Amino acid sequence: MNNNYQVWKTAELSQKYLSGMRGGFPLATEQIDIMLRIIRTTRPQMNNFLDLGCGDGILGQAILSQYPHSQGVFLDFSETMIEAVKTNISAAYLR
Repeated sequence: MNNNYQVWKTAELSQKYLSGMRGGFPLATEQIDIMLRIIRTTRPQMNNFLDLGCGDGILGQAILSQYPHSQGVFLDFSETMIEAVKTNISAAYLR
C-alpha cells in the first residue's frame, strides 16, 4: 500500500485531525445538510447505509438522526477513527 495512506493509521495524525482540522472545513454544517437533502430526495426510506472512510462518523451520525431505524456500517482503515466513531455514535444507535 502507498505510504501516503499509512500515515492515516497513526494515532497522532488522526487525533490532530479530530481535534483541530475538522472545524476548519468551510461550511461543513451546510455540506452535511445538502447531503441529507439529497438522500431524502432519492431515498425516502432507508434501511441501511455504508459510511466509507467514515472518519469520526459525523455523516453517518447525521444519517442516523434522520433515519433512526436504519443500520449503518462505518468503515475506515484508521483504528483511531473507528474508536472515535464508537465514542461519538450514541449508544441508542449501536447494535
